[in-house]
Amino acid sequence: MVSQGEQQVINFSRPTPIYIWVTVALTLYSEETFPPNGQDLVADAINTYGNNLGIGVDVLLQRVLAQIFSVPGIASGAMQIAATNGPGDSPLYGTADIPIQENEIAVFDLSRITVTV
Repeated sequence: MVSQGEQQVINFSRPTPIYIWVTVALTLYSEETFPPNGQDLVADAINTYGNNLGIGVDVLLQRVLAQIFSVPGIASGAMQIAATNGPGDSPLYGTADIPIQENEIAVFDLSRITVTV
């Protein structure tokens, strides 16, 4: 790039993706109606939240879990999360938060989110 007649070197780097896996088992609340597509709505809410975290933002289990309550008819949820370096790697689920380094980004995808009732 040339600025004011001088050659300028511009460098950039992309964050390293950390692939996030989520499994959640829902307990329904009988006093509200859980939608027929409720499991998909929960997965969508988790996916949207996770993909808006940004570079260097940790994946906090309780904040991810809170997304389930955007769908009516849910009393509680039991969630486990995992992180892998590749999208096809085998996850090791747990309940610990996932630290994301300043040069990394959490990548969520519907194919790695499982919701059961």
